[in-house]
Amino acid sequence: MVPLAQAKYADWNAYFKDFLAGRKAWDPQDEYGGAEQFEEVVKDLLDKEASIYKVVPFK
Repeated sequence: MVPLAQAKYADWNAYFKDFLAGRKAWDPQDEYGGAEQFEEVVKDLLDKEASIYKVVPFK
């Protein structure tokens, strides 16, 4: 996954921003639910001290 993401995105923040935008485009009214939870999980993945996304450099 990392090489594919590196080819298109500048960093993990850009990658996950695009992920959330794609999810919103797929379900703009949140009919399937979970939009808020996905946003919280992404925030945790990027912001927590022990996050693998802080340990594994993007580039």
